[in-house]
Amino acid sequence: MALRTGNDYNVLIQADSAFNVDPVDLEAGWTALADKMEITNEAPEQVALSKKDQYIVRYNHTNIAGLKKSIVSLSGEWTKDHNILITAMTGDSSSPYTITNQNTVNSYTIVQQFATSEANEVNGCVIETLRIYGSAGQPIMYDATFRCGTVDRETTETYQAAAVVITKPYMFQFTTVVSHDTHITDANSFEISLTRIFPDDKFMFVNSQVWTRAYQCEIQGEFKVNYMYDSAKDANVFDELMIQTMGLDTVTLKDAASAYNTLAIITYGQITDYTLPDPDRCIFEAGFTRKLLYNGNNVPITITYTADNT
Repeated sequence: MALRTGNDYNVLIQADSAFNVDPVDLEAGWTALADKMEITNEAPEQVALSKKDQYIVRYNHTNIAGLKKSIVSLSGEWTKDHNILITAMTGDSSSPYTITNQNTVNSYTIVQQFATSEANEVNGCVIETLRIYGSAGQPIMYDATFRCGTVDRETTETYQAAAVVITKPYMFQFTTVVSHDTHITDANSFEISLTRIFPDDKFMFVNSQVWTRAYQCEIQGEFKVNYMYDSAKDANVFDELMIQTMGLDTVTLKDAASAYNTLAIITYGQITDYTLPDPDRCIFEAGFTRKLLYNGNNVPITITYTADNT
């Protein structure tokens, strides 16, 4: 019996050569991540036929396999290597990243590369959700889900040589949050989420049990922040909520105090929710949620990566 433990694999990701088709070179070109990977929903959907079978319980021939809609979930600490997920979500291949105005999307191959010679390979992966978040005293975290095509478990295909991933994560202690057009600067947590909305299956499963193409109807996004309440500053936040004006938020991530990489995330949109929970006998903490929107001039999100700052 070959046992495995949860720390004996890397995650490899690379763009497909065509939709749901292996990358051109399986032994090079991968981005390696030291993250958690889970494959779920592998079993095909069951289609119950309407034919009569003269028995109170259905015969097996009245239940057949339908579409396969596998899902890959990734999660872990957010690093500069995760820029590939920004490209996967926005469609923009280089910094500064913005959401490209197109309906077609690209697919990726994701590999769970074990320390042994086996791997789980998933083709045709299109990112559906991406969430980047952080709080005081912690590394910046993320989670992402992909809708996927073909799953090949325990393959012995040759990939690039396995290696320990040592890229350091961005840390909240080095992070700067300037929110609500500079009114809020003392945030203790934030969250940025993007969600891709797909059309109905009939547009993407064409004469195939796995999807043969993918389209997007839209990308929705939210920015959330919690911070120390300030009566003067929060009056501005509440006013914006009431009169429905638009505003900017900027989160600048750093992975060290010096010789660091930065990821500056600027979001633009409209505040849709404001909270001021009672802290009992402690300090008031406020928070708001902004829906990311486009007004014809300001794009809803811009992400700029800068390497090797000193």
